[in-house]
Amino acid sequence: MTQQEVIDLREKGLQLIDNDEYDKGLALLREAAEAGDVQANVFMGCHYYDEEDDQKQAAKWLDKAVELFDDAGDPTDDDKTVNLMIYAYRTLGDIHEEQGAHFMANVDYCGAFDLGCEEVLYQLGKYCYDGYTTPDGEPDVNAALDFWKQGMDNGDAACAQAYNEHIVEQIPEDDNPETVDYENGDHYEGAVNSQGQPDGYGVMTYKKQPYHEWMQTSVSFDTYKGQWKDGKREGYGRMKYYMNGLGSVEYSGEWHEDQPHGNGSFKKYSSVTTETYTGEWKMGKRHGHGHYYEHWDKNTFPTTEYDGEWENDREHGYGTRSYAAPYSYSPKDVYEGEWYEGRRTGQGTMRFKDGGVYEGHWCNDYRDGHGKMTNADGTWLEGEWKDNQPLMETMVSSEGSDVPMLKIRFYRHGFDYSQTMLCLLKAKEGPKQTEDLTYLSGDRFSPSDKAAITILAVDHDSVSYEVPGKYFDDFQPRQDTIRRGETKDYKHETKETATIYDDDYDYTICAQMTIDCY
Repeated sequence: MTQQEVIDLREKGLQLIDNDEYDKGLALLREAAEAGDVQANVFMGCHYYDEEDDQKQAAKWLDKAVELFDDAGDPTDDDKTVNLMIYAYRTLGDIHEEQGAHFMANVDYCGAFDLGCEEVLYQLGKYCYDGYTTPDGEPDVNAALDFWKQGMDNGDAACAQAYNEHIVEQIPEDDNPETVDYENGDHYEGAVNSQGQPDGYGVMTYKKQPYHEWMQTSVSFDTYKGQWKDGKREGYGRMKYYMNGLGSVEYSGEWHEDQPHGNGSFKKYSSVTTETYTGEWKMGKRHGHGHYYEHWDKNTFPTTEYDGEWENDREHGYGTRSYAAPYSYSPKDVYEGEWYEGRRTGQGTMRFKDGGVYEGHWCNDYRDGHGKMTNADGTWLEGEWKDNQPLMETMVSSEGSDVPMLKIRFYRHGFDYSQTMLCLLKAKEGPKQTEDLTYLSGDRFSPSDKAAITILAVDHDSVSYEVPGKYFDDFQPRQDTIRRGETKDYKHETKETATIYDDDYDYTICAQMTIDCY
């Protein structure tokens, strides 16, 4: 088989996979791989790693790809092959890392780095720091810092955090440190200037405050280890302190005039959450480019993440933020676009976890201005928005104006909850579950374990439908008809009493649905 025939075989296999004929396409890829095609071997490794979760078979095909790639003389002018080989090296590195074969993993990551992949800089630095790159197993700290510094300069948050945390340990200590005990109880050990002020490298241990003083301050310092200038923190250093009542904090990075300034990493720990920020600072505030991450329950459940520009300690400029509910691994809503003083303002795109996408203008965290909402099924709605709601008279739909559109507001209230959800529905016959509705705003919840509404008949000007019985006193479903321009409201309330520790509490359970027809 000629080289061109092998390439044709591989491309035909990929085309079959794209056309949902996966098994036939995979068989052709296997044949091309066995015939010595580099790309086909990577695709086979990708299949076993991502689809079959078979690391042994994945490593077999990827190792063969590396062997063929090396024998071919590194055709780095072929961008597709290079990108696939970066995947191959990185995946092999991940496999060997998981197996504890750190030396082999380092070789794999170096292969990816040599092809221009800078995403492996953190791993390369870690292997240097952990001693996997030296014959005697001793850490190569300088090499690690070089890798991490390069990654930090390229905006890699993991590299920046590692560099900031470890650079402090490499600051040379004074050969003859002075010891200073201050009248307020602080203790300093390190270099001083002619006036006796901390100047150079030193460690300040701050006096532990009595409880009554601790409660009256917002921040209490613990220790600072790093560089000083004329009695002020200046250069690189690590500060540990407490935000009283809110948890413990550690900052590692650059300082100026006693304030975090430059590049630094911030961690705050509380009994419930962990927050991290790595990026640029200006006189104690996040300013410039930075990466923020919040976890619930001691790093187990990620809740929100932001990567982008900051100003005056707020998201400001361009950035990407993901949102997830606490204690949940469910998919996240993701916003990418412009920010102003901590709020989504300007042009931006929100990708909702249910598959919907909004592209358009925002103001103060609300869809406001011209925008387009595309549903998971590909249908769309475009026009003007105000305060997170579509101005229906301006809207153009992918399905035209022949069929009415319903805007439905669900509201429910109980002893310890109150939730509102606003959705859109293009009227089509049949029962409509929550997932059939286009989510607009409010709390995501399922209005019922049955159909939220059942559409019975649709014409140009009206919609006939069945309302679930939960909105009526006798709990029996009702049929109704709504015309364009009309609003219908359905509401049921019951009075209840809860007894907690022998005390009675009266409350109301409410279920309400309001429908507008356009």
